[in-house]
Amino acid sequence: FYSDLAIHYYTSENYDKAMNFFNLAANKAFFIFDYKQAADCYNEIISIIQKDKKYKSSIEKINQEDNSDKDNKIIRYYIKAKIGLSKILLNTGKWDESLAILNDINKSMKNADKKDIFDMAFSIGKIYSLKRNHDDAIKFYKEALRYATEQNDISKQGLTIGELAQIAFDLGK
Repeated sequence: FYSDLAIHYYTSENYDKAMNFFNLAANKAFFIFDYKQAADCYNEIISIIQKDKKYKSSIEKINQEDNSDKDNKIIRYYIKAKIGLSKILLNTGKWDESLAILNDINKSMKNADKKDIFDMAFSIGKIYSLKRNHDDAIKFYKEALRYATEQNDISKQGLTIGELAQIAFDLGK
């Protein structure tokens, strides 16, 4: 249903609504493990932003302090789409590709939503943990824990502490 609405709004060139519904469709597809559909939707968001001048100009302001609400909305769509794609790659074993996306957007997280910063830091921590690069994993998990604590999100705090505990177990501590 969301993807149908996204395509409708895309076809009618109402890209703001199209990105909203592509994002909803991507999130739904991701959580039912339909990674192909989710990736298609995330890629559509990125495509819309990269091909439209006004959206592209918003992305060029990604690290500026005083962006308009409209610019910040486009930036959030872009960051969420990139994080979504990286999570798909992470979950399908393409860790290096996922890490490349996350490292690229990590440079642009200055004005990002704290939930997105948590997702980025947690995902990078997970990749390093899977690669058994424990020092970097701990560094990023601690960053994720800081953001989860700032958000007062007990679930994310517990998830992150569990990952840190698994590393401690792996290291025999």
